[in-house]
Amino acid sequence: MHTLCYISHATFEMPMQMQHLSDILTEARQFNARHDIHGVLYFADGKFLQCLEGQAEDLEQVMQRICRDPRHQDLHIILQQPLSQPLFCSWSMKFISRHHPIKEFFQRHNHSQFCPDQLSPEQLQALLNLMYQLDANDLVA
Repeated sequence: MHTLCYISHATFEMPMQMQHLSDILTEARQFNARHDIHGVLYFADGKFLQCLEGQAEDLEQVMQRICRDPRHQDLHIILQQPLSQPLFCSWSMKFISRHHPIKEFFQRHNHSQFCPDQLSPEQLQALLNLMYQLDANDLVA
């Protein structure tokens, strides 16, 4: 079992934002369920943070799909490592949208905006633990 986290920028803007997010979640949940992949997707300020858990080969396949997806740009992997204890195994893709505790998390770590690529490994793990504790959003377009 491995974990892979990346950030990317959305290429879409309002008013199509909700439709694109809904489509991304539907596609991810279907693909992930077929490949025993679990994870979380956070979207705020036009940026995605997605963390995936699964077999390394399956995660590579997901990343190839995401890299080809025109809804993402400037994709950067910020964590890729073996995983001893999965965190998001209850969700094929948990979705969390702009959330006040996450904003507070970044402020506590001296960041005025959502910038997961600037976190230390320990801070990123703390952010993932926070995301695990937050309620999931149901996104229906």
